[in-house]
Amino acid sequence: MWTPCFLWAIANDKDEACKAAESVRSDGVVVYSDGSGYNGSIGVAVVAMVNGQLASWRFFLGSIEDHTVLEGELTGMVPTLDIAWRTPCIHSFTILLDNQSSI
Repeated sequence: MWTPCFLWAIANDKDEACKAAESVRSDGVVVYSDGSGYNGSIGVAVVAMVNGQLASWRFFLGSIEDHTVLEGELTGMVPTLDIAWRTPCIHSFTILLDNQSSI
């Protein structure tokens, strides 16, 4: 029987999620990703700590009439997974996001 070589967790509430995020190992790769709607538009922000260096990306998808928040959440996963693919010798890779549908 196959068993995954990774762990995943869904916090029960915001406070539990914040505590879990604060306890993340800092010696690995940590990526925060969030898609959201604001002022009639959908956008995405991704922040990553890779080998002690901070990097960030922002994407504007367009009007909320043409795009959804879920689309924004999933769009944030593209650079997140790209970081995982391109970073050699990863010992720890943590993805933090706030949308269960994205998982």
